[in-house]
Amino acid sequence: MKKMKLMMLAIAIVFGTSAFANVQSSSSENNATVAISQTNDDGYVEVKLEDLNEKVQAAIKGYTESYDVSALGYNADKKLTRVTLSSKADQSIKVVILDDEGKEYVEATAE
Repeated sequence: MKKMKLMMLAIAIVFGTSAFANVQSSSSENNATVAISQTNDDGYVEVKLEDLNEKVQAAIKGYTESYDVSALGYNADKKLTRVTLSSKADQSIKVVILDDEGKEYVEATAE
């Protein structure tokens, strides 16, 4: 009788341990990280400052007192220049869209 109780206890321990191991392995499988790659095809291509017209260059130079120019992009279809600026004071990022006249372009939002 004592042998039977000992054997039942051993079987219960084995089953309990294997059940715990199965739960751990299935929960770690559910935590898999999926990497998502997103391309930003918004029509802007990288350009140099000297490739832009004089009005746009002058407008960009007006920002350089407070900002560093991080990136320049030009959309030939819309004739817009995207300027990514980094603040010299706090390194915050600001994106400005300029038209071919060097004026800030604000896209109309649908209401």
